[in-house]
Amino acid sequence: NNPAFITPQKQPQQDYNSQPSAPQTKNDAYDTTSYERQYQQNAANAASHHDSTHTYWGQPPSSYSNPSYMSEQTLHTFTQPQMDPASYMNEPPAFDFAPPEESDGVVGERFVLGTNPQQSSGKSSIYEAWDGDSQVIVKLSRNQGALEREAQNYQHIVKEGEAEELFVEVHDFLEQADPSCEQLKDQAALVMEKGEQDLQTYIRAHGRLEGRQLQKVAHSAAQCVAAVHASNMVWTEIKGANFVVSLDEGEQQQQDGPYDNLNVKGIDLEAAVQPQESYIDFTPKTAPPEFLNEFLCGREKQMGMDPSFDIWSLGLLLYKMATGKQYYNPDVQDGIAIAMELKTAAAAAQMDADGQGSLDMNKHSDIYETVDPDMKDLINHCLAIDPTLRPSIEQVLQHPFFTHPRY
Repeated sequence: NNPAFITPQKQPQQDYNSQPSAPQTKNDAYDTTSYERQYQQNAANAASHHDSTHTYWGQPPSSYSNPSYMSEQTLHTFTQPQMDPASYMNEPPAFDFAPPEESDGVVGERFVLGTNPQQSSGKSSIYEAWDGDSQVIVKLSRNQGALEREAQNYQHIVKEGEAEELFVEVHDFLEQADPSCEQLKDQAALVMEKGEQDLQTYIRAHGRLEGRQLQKVAHSAAQCVAAVHASNMVWTEIKGANFVVSLDEGEQQQQDGPYDNLNVKGIDLEAAVQPQESYIDFTPKTAPPEFLNEFLCGREKQMGMDPSFDIWSLGLLLYKMATGKQYYNPDVQDGIAIAMELKTAAAAAQMDADGQGSLDMNKHSDIYETVDPDMKDLINHCLAIDPTLRPSIEQVLQHPFFTHPRY
């Protein structure tokens, strides 16, 4: 369960006729400086909205093609149509700043953090935050190099074109979340688009995917893998928690039941590496048998990553989508126990199939029997014990499950 996307907090109504009380921060060093500065800026925007040129600090997503965005903050300008200030003074400020009632601070003098952050597997703090009246995710870490690497991986993989729609948008990277704050000045920040929830949570709540919805979501996940591989990288962390659910505009209010038109986007590229490089991070339940064998022997760091690693992980994700179940016992978290179970299963599969076996799918046979036959065939190919027998991601996308219509 990826904790990065939590249930949105209810926003308080703001009274624009009087100065609002500052949020109660857990950090005394903040006092109310950042909040008051934003309030003053709102008032200034309202009073001088007739000025045609405004300035703001930051780096828009379109400039990510310039590698210098990692180290430089550039002043940008944009223009707005002129307005009569007299007609505007009775309206709310143009930038509707609606912070939570409590906050752990402000990142980059712009993004207001919520409270109670979740912890990622990479030891980062994942905050829900507010940018005006929009919600974003802020990932904080004292490991600046790790967040900078993730931002660079997004930039490298998400190029102009279709790949832009496959992953969440990165709004900003800051080497220091807030230089003036004792608690935040030694942490880097990565600000990203917020999804509704992660795919793992969605399946747990609504059950397995079927028909056209299964085909659409599986195809989106495979396209994300294809974008990573086309960039000459191996993801190494393909799992339900690293895809988030997004909705079409017309479905924003339908929150209780399953979504009719389910869209997913990839997240968390921090652990992506080039082929033959050593891994940075991995999840035992999604790692292939050849890697876990080395893990049991303490030699996993000497093993170079290969795209076939991702194909195995994708196969397990497809199994989760199609059955609504994890392949492994969800209560077992120990990496060694998982590696031993997979080692035994892999040996049995290879013995039964003359070295060309796939992972046994009989754990949930009552459900698996009802899965689309083409999907079962695709899963079996992805979960081949011998990595050289697994398809490439291009072959996955050409599989009949994706090329034939589903209903």
